[in-house]
Amino acid sequence: MVFGLFECSGLGGCVESTMFAVIVTATVYKFYKAYKKITEDTSNIIDETDRMIFNIAFAQTIVLVLFCVFDKSSFLLYTLKGLRMAQDILVCTIIAMLCIDESYHPALKRASFVSMFADSFIWFVAVFGIASHHTYECDRAVWLFYAFAIFSTSILSLYLGNQVAKLTRKGSNEYIMMLDVSTASTEYRGLQILNLDEMQKRKRQVELLVISNVVSASIQFLWDFISYVKVQSVDECLLCYEATSTISIPLFLLAKCFMWLFPTWTVYYIFYYQNQVHYKALEEQRRRTLSIFNDDRSEIVV
Repeated sequence: MVFGLFECSGLGGCVESTMFAVIVTATVYKFYKAYKKITEDTSNIIDETDRMIFNIAFAQTIVLVLFCVFDKSSFLLYTLKGLRMAQDILVCTIIAMLCIDESYHPALKRASFVSMFADSFIWFVAVFGIASHHTYECDRAVWLFYAFAIFSTSILSLYLGNQVAKLTRKGSNEYIMMLDVSTASTEYRGLQILNLDEMQKRKRQVELLVISNVVSASIQFLWDFISYVKVQSVDECLLCYEATSTISIPLFLLAKCFMWLFPTWTVYYIFYYQNQVHYKALEEQRRRTLSIFNDDRSEIVV
Protein backbone atom coordinates (compact mmCIF):
# COMPACT_ATOMS: atom_id res chain seq x y z
CA MET A 1 0.00 0.00 0.00
CA VAL A 2 1.01 3.64 -0.52
CA PHE A 3 1.66 5.56 2.69
CA GLY A 4 0.48 9.14 2.83
CA LEU A 5 -0.87 11.59 0.30
CA PHE A 6 2.56 12.79 -0.81
CA GLU A 7 3.87 9.34 -1.71
CA CYS A 8 1.39 8.78 -4.52
CA SER A 9 2.61 7.29 -7.80
CA GLY A 10 2.69 9.42 -10.95
CA LEU A 11 1.25 12.84 -11.74
CA GLY A 12 -2.25 11.50 -12.44
CA GLY A 13 -2.35 9.57 -9.18
CA CYS A 14 -1.11 12.55 -7.14
CA VAL A 15 -3.61 14.97 -8.69
CA GLU A 16 -6.51 12.57 -8.20
CA SER A 17 -5.45 11.72 -4.62
CA THR A 18 -5.08 15.41 -3.73
CA MET A 19 -8.48 16.33 -5.17
CA PHE A 20 -10.15 13.45 -3.34
CA ALA A 21 -8.40 14.40 -0.08
CA VAL A 22 -9.70 17.99 -0.42
CA ILE A 23 -13.25 16.71 -0.99
CA VAL A 24 -13.04 14.39 2.01
CA THR A 25 -11.62 17.15 4.23
CA ALA A 26 -14.46 19.49 3.23
CA THR A 27 -16.92 16.69 4.03
CA VAL A 28 -15.40 16.23 7.49
CA TYR A 29 -15.73 19.98 8.14
CA LYS A 30 -19.41 19.99 7.14
CA PHE A 31 -20.07 16.91 9.28
CA TYR A 32 -18.33 18.51 12.26
CA LYS A 33 -20.53 21.63 12.07
CA ALA A 34 -23.64 19.46 11.76
CA TYR A 35 -22.48 17.19 14.60
CA LYS A 36 -22.18 20.17 16.96
CA LYS A 37 -25.72 21.30 16.24
CA ILE A 38 -27.16 17.78 16.55
CA THR A 39 -25.45 17.16 19.90
CA GLU A 40 -26.67 20.52 21.22
CA ASP A 41 -30.25 19.65 20.28
CA THR A 42 -32.35 18.76 23.31
CA SER A 43 -35.66 18.44 21.45
CA ASN A 44 -34.63 15.18 19.69
CA ILE A 45 -35.33 16.28 16.12
CA ILE A 46 -33.80 12.96 15.08
CA ASP A 47 -34.13 9.83 17.21
CA GLU A 48 -31.40 7.76 18.84
CA THR A 49 -30.93 5.28 15.99
CA ASP A 50 -30.72 8.06 13.43
CA ARG A 51 -28.07 9.73 15.56
CA MET A 52 -26.09 6.49 15.62
CA ILE A 53 -26.15 6.32 11.84
CA PHE A 54 -25.05 9.95 11.61
CA ASN A 55 -22.22 9.38 14.13
CA ILE A 56 -20.99 6.31 12.24
CA ALA A 57 -21.03 8.26 8.96
CA PHE A 58 -19.09 11.07 10.68
CA ALA A 59 -16.56 8.55 12.00
CA GLN A 60 -16.17 7.16 8.47
CA THR A 61 -15.27 10.58 7.10
CA ILE A 62 -12.69 11.12 9.86
CA VAL A 63 -11.06 7.73 9.21
CA LEU A 64 -11.23 8.37 5.46
CA VAL A 65 -9.36 11.68 5.73
CA LEU A 66 -6.69 9.98 7.86
CA PHE A 67 -6.45 7.21 5.27
CA CYS A 68 -6.21 9.59 2.31
CA VAL A 69 -3.84 12.18 3.79
CA PHE A 70 -1.67 10.51 6.41
CA ASP A 71 -1.53 6.73 6.24
CA LYS A 72 -3.03 4.39 3.64
CA SER A 73 -2.65 1.42 5.96
CA SER A 74 -4.57 -1.84 6.23
CA PHE A 75 -5.73 -0.84 9.72
CA LEU A 76 -7.52 2.29 8.47
CA LEU A 77 -8.79 0.56 5.35
CA TYR A 78 -10.43 -2.27 7.31
CA THR A 79 -11.74 0.22 9.87
CA LEU A 80 -13.45 2.06 7.01
CA LYS A 81 -14.98 -1.14 5.71
CA GLY A 82 -16.07 -2.19 9.21
CA LEU A 83 -17.76 1.17 9.85
CA ARG A 84 -19.49 1.00 6.49
CA MET A 85 -20.78 -2.47 7.33
CA ALA A 86 -22.03 -1.22 10.72
CA GLN A 87 -23.87 1.65 9.03
CA ASP A 88 -25.54 -0.74 6.58
CA ILE A 89 -26.60 -3.03 9.44
CA LEU A 90 -28.25 -0.11 11.23
CA VAL A 91 -29.99 1.01 8.04
CA CYS A 92 -31.31 -2.54 7.55
CA THR A 93 -32.51 -2.58 11.17
CA ILE A 94 -34.40 0.70 10.77
CA ILE A 95 -36.06 -0.47 7.57
CA ALA A 96 -36.95 -3.87 9.06
CA MET A 97 -38.54 -2.20 12.09
CA LEU A 98 -40.84 -0.36 9.72
CA CYS A 99 -41.89 -3.64 8.09
CA ILE A 100 -42.61 -5.93 11.01
CA ASP A 101 -44.89 -5.87 14.03
CA GLU A 102 -43.58 -4.12 17.15
CA SER A 103 -43.69 -7.37 19.12
CA TYR A 104 -40.74 -8.59 17.02
CA HIS A 105 -38.63 -5.46 17.55
CA PRO A 106 -36.70 -6.84 20.58
CA ALA A 107 -35.67 -9.92 18.56
CA LEU A 108 -34.69 -7.67 15.65
CA LYS A 109 -32.53 -5.55 17.93
CA ARG A 110 -30.81 -8.69 19.25
CA ALA A 111 -30.15 -9.81 15.66
CA SER A 112 -28.71 -6.37 14.91
CA PHE A 113 -26.45 -6.63 17.97
CA VAL A 114 -25.20 -10.07 16.86
CA SER A 115 -24.52 -8.68 13.37
CA MET A 116 -22.57 -5.79 14.87
CA PHE A 117 -20.54 -8.23 16.96
CA ALA A 118 -19.79 -10.32 13.86
CA ASP A 119 -18.70 -7.18 12.02
CA SER A 120 -16.36 -6.28 14.89
CA PHE A 121 -14.95 -9.83 14.96
CA ILE A 122 -14.26 -9.80 11.19
CA TRP A 123 -12.56 -6.41 11.55
CA PHE A 124 -10.39 -7.74 14.40
CA VAL A 125 -9.34 -10.81 12.42
CA ALA A 126 -8.66 -8.75 9.29
CA VAL A 127 -6.54 -6.16 11.11
CA PHE A 128 -4.64 -8.27 13.63
CA GLY A 129 -4.64 -11.59 11.79
CA ILE A 130 -4.67 -11.56 8.02
CA ALA A 131 -3.21 -8.10 7.38
CA SER A 132 -0.40 -8.67 9.88
CA HIS A 133 0.77 -12.18 8.97
CA HIS A 134 -0.41 -13.10 5.50
CA THR A 135 0.43 -12.14 1.95
CA TYR A 136 -1.03 -9.52 -0.32
CA GLU A 137 -3.13 -12.23 -1.99
CA CYS A 138 -4.94 -12.84 1.30
CA ASP A 139 -5.56 -9.11 1.73
CA ARG A 140 -7.08 -8.99 -1.71
CA ALA A 141 -9.41 -11.84 -0.84
CA VAL A 142 -10.53 -10.05 2.32
CA TRP A 143 -11.25 -6.90 0.30
CA LEU A 144 -13.53 -8.94 -1.93
CA PHE A 145 -15.16 -10.63 1.06
CA TYR A 146 -15.94 -7.27 2.67
CA ALA A 147 -17.24 -5.91 -0.62
CA PHE A 148 -19.51 -8.93 -1.05
CA ALA A 149 -20.79 -8.67 2.55
CA ILE A 150 -21.59 -4.97 2.14
CA PHE A 151 -23.19 -5.60 -1.25
CA SER A 152 -25.36 -8.40 0.20
CA THR A 153 -26.48 -6.15 3.05
CA SER A 154 -27.39 -3.40 0.60
CA ILE A 155 -29.46 -5.85 -1.47
CA LEU A 156 -31.26 -6.91 1.71
CA SER A 157 -31.99 -3.27 2.50
CA LEU A 158 -33.27 -2.85 -1.07
CA TYR A 159 -35.73 -5.71 -0.55
CA LEU A 160 -36.85 -4.37 2.84
CA GLY A 161 -37.11 -0.85 1.41
CA ASN A 162 -39.44 -2.16 -1.28
CA GLN A 163 -41.62 -3.69 1.44
CA VAL A 164 -41.70 -0.34 3.26
CA ALA A 165 -42.78 1.37 0.05
CA LYS A 166 -45.66 -1.11 -0.35
CA LEU A 167 -46.74 -0.65 3.27
CA THR A 168 -46.57 3.13 2.92
CA ARG A 169 -48.74 3.08 -0.20
CA LYS A 170 -51.22 0.80 1.56
CA GLY A 171 -51.20 3.01 4.65
CA SER A 172 -51.68 6.14 2.56
CA ASN A 173 -54.77 4.65 0.92
CA GLU A 174 -56.16 3.62 4.30
CA TYR A 175 -55.62 7.10 5.70
CA ILE A 176 -57.37 8.68 2.74
CA MET A 177 -60.33 6.30 3.16
CA MET A 178 -60.50 6.98 6.93
CA LEU A 179 -60.32 10.73 6.48
CA ASP A 180 -64.00 11.61 6.19
CA VAL A 181 -64.04 15.41 6.09
CA SER A 182 -67.78 15.58 6.68
CA THR A 183 -67.71 13.70 9.99
CA ALA A 184 -64.19 13.86 11.45
CA SER A 185 -63.25 16.61 13.88
CA THR A 186 -60.61 19.19 12.94
CA GLU A 187 -58.14 17.71 15.47
CA TYR A 188 -58.64 14.18 14.15
CA ARG A 189 -58.15 15.27 10.53
CA GLY A 190 -54.99 17.12 11.52
CA LEU A 191 -53.63 14.04 13.31
CA GLN A 192 -54.32 11.83 10.29
CA ILE A 193 -52.58 14.24 7.92
CA LEU A 194 -49.61 14.48 10.30
CA ASN A 195 -49.26 10.68 10.45
CA LEU A 196 -49.49 10.46 6.67
CA ASP A 197 -46.79 13.12 6.27
CA GLU A 198 -44.52 11.24 8.68
CA MET A 199 -45.02 8.02 6.73
CA GLN A 200 -44.18 9.73 3.43
CA LYS A 201 -41.12 11.42 4.96
CA ARG A 202 -39.78 8.13 6.32
CA LYS A 203 -40.43 6.47 2.97
CA ARG A 204 -38.34 9.11 1.16
CA GLN A 205 -35.55 8.72 3.72
CA VAL A 206 -35.53 4.95 3.24
CA GLU A 207 -35.43 5.33 -0.54
CA LEU A 208 -32.45 7.69 -0.42
CA LEU A 209 -30.52 5.51 2.04
CA VAL A 210 -31.18 2.35 0.04
CA ILE A 211 -30.24 3.90 -3.31
CA SER A 212 -26.99 5.36 -1.99
CA ASN A 213 -26.02 2.08 -0.29
CA VAL A 214 -26.79 -0.08 -3.32
CA VAL A 215 -24.97 2.19 -5.79
CA SER A 216 -21.91 2.52 -3.54
CA ALA A 217 -21.77 -1.20 -2.68
CA SER A 218 -22.22 -2.26 -6.32
CA ILE A 219 -19.33 -0.10 -7.54
CA GLN A 220 -17.10 -1.29 -4.69
CA PHE A 221 -17.91 -4.95 -5.29
CA LEU A 222 -17.35 -4.67 -9.05
CA TRP A 223 -14.07 -2.83 -8.54
CA ASP A 224 -12.73 -5.32 -5.98
CA PHE A 225 -13.91 -8.28 -8.07
CA ILE A 226 -12.03 -7.03 -11.15
CA SER A 227 -8.97 -6.43 -8.98
CA TYR A 228 -9.18 -9.94 -7.51
CA VAL A 229 -9.55 -11.61 -10.90
CA LYS A 230 -7.03 -9.64 -12.96
CA VAL A 231 -4.39 -8.28 -10.59
CA GLN A 232 -1.32 -10.39 -9.83
CA SER A 233 1.02 -7.98 -7.99
CA VAL A 234 1.06 -4.96 -5.68
CA ASP A 235 2.12 -2.68 -8.54
CA GLU A 236 -0.82 -3.82 -10.64
CA CYS A 237 -3.10 -3.25 -7.67
CA LEU A 238 -2.02 0.38 -7.42
CA LEU A 239 -2.94 0.80 -11.08
CA CYS A 240 -6.45 -0.43 -10.21
CA TYR A 241 -6.98 2.09 -7.41
CA GLU A 242 -5.06 5.19 -8.57
CA ALA A 243 -5.36 7.31 -11.70
CA THR A 244 -2.45 6.88 -14.11
CA SER A 245 -3.31 9.54 -16.68
CA THR A 246 -5.12 12.85 -17.04
CA ILE A 247 -8.06 11.14 -18.72
CA SER A 248 -8.52 8.66 -15.86
CA ILE A 249 -8.50 11.34 -13.11
CA PRO A 250 -12.23 12.23 -13.31
CA LEU A 251 -13.15 8.53 -13.62
CA PHE A 252 -11.26 7.49 -10.49
CA LEU A 253 -12.37 10.59 -8.60
CA LEU A 254 -16.03 10.00 -9.40
CA ALA A 255 -15.78 6.28 -8.58
CA LYS A 256 -14.15 6.95 -5.19
CA CYS A 257 -16.75 9.59 -4.33
CA PHE A 258 -19.52 7.10 -5.06
CA MET A 259 -17.77 4.25 -3.21
CA TRP A 260 -16.73 6.10 -0.07
CA LEU A 261 -18.73 9.33 0.18
CA PHE A 262 -22.11 8.86 -1.49
CA PRO A 263 -23.71 7.02 1.50
CA THR A 264 -22.24 9.50 4.02
CA TRP A 265 -23.42 12.48 1.97
CA THR A 266 -26.88 10.91 1.92
CA VAL A 267 -26.87 10.53 5.70
CA TYR A 268 -25.79 14.17 6.05
CA TYR A 269 -28.58 15.30 3.73
CA ILE A 270 -31.32 13.25 5.44
CA PHE A 271 -30.50 13.76 9.09
CA TYR A 272 -29.08 17.30 9.07
CA TYR A 273 -29.58 19.25 5.85
CA GLN A 274 -33.31 18.52 5.64
CA ASN A 275 -33.70 19.61 9.29
CA GLN A 276 -31.63 22.80 9.01
CA VAL A 277 -34.70 24.99 9.48
CA HIS A 278 -35.43 23.36 12.84
CA TYR A 279 -31.81 23.61 13.99
CA LYS A 280 -31.63 27.26 12.96
CA ALA A 281 -34.86 27.96 14.85
CA LEU A 282 -33.44 26.32 17.99
CA GLU A 283 -30.20 28.24 17.62
CA GLU A 284 -32.08 31.51 17.25
CA GLN A 285 -34.16 30.67 20.32
CA ARG A 286 -31.00 30.01 22.36
CA ARG A 287 -29.49 33.25 21.11
CA ARG A 288 -32.56 35.23 22.18
CA THR A 289 -32.53 33.55 25.58
CA LEU A 290 -28.85 34.41 26.10
CA SER A 291 -29.44 37.99 25.00
CA ILE A 292 -32.16 38.33 27.65
CA PHE A 293 -29.84 37.09 30.40
CA ASN A 294 -26.97 39.26 29.17
CA ASP A 295 -29.04 42.41 28.74
CA ASP A 296 -27.83 45.01 31.24
CA ARG A 297 -31.35 46.36 31.46
CA SER A 298 -32.74 42.97 32.49
CA GLU A 299 -33.51 42.30 36.12
CA ILE A 300 -32.36 38.70 35.65
CA VAL A 301 -28.69 39.68 35.36
CA VAL A 302 -26.57 37.81 37.89
